[in-house]
Amino acid sequence: MNPAIIRAKVVGGILPRVAAAKTFFGHGEGKACCVCDLVVDRQQIEVEADFDGGLTLRFHSFCFRAWEKARRAAKGLMSDSTNTRLA
Repeated sequence: MNPAIIRAKVVGGILPRVAAAKTFFGHGEGKACCVCDLVVDRQQIEVEADFDGGLTLRFHSFCFRAWEKARRAAKGLMSDSTNTRLA
């Protein structure tokens, strides 16, 4: 998956900007990955991420790592753009 596409999904609010409250790693259960929309099959590692408010998302393990990287980068961009210098 293209990192720019993931970053756009994070910045656009399609994927969360906050870290998951809990994560679980295991074999895929045939459900779609929220990043690439492809099925995480039994031979692949699935990350189930639970967020505050009851949201649960599923990722391929490599998509989860890419999302984490994009989320952190977007967080840095947002904080940089909101910082103001007082004179």
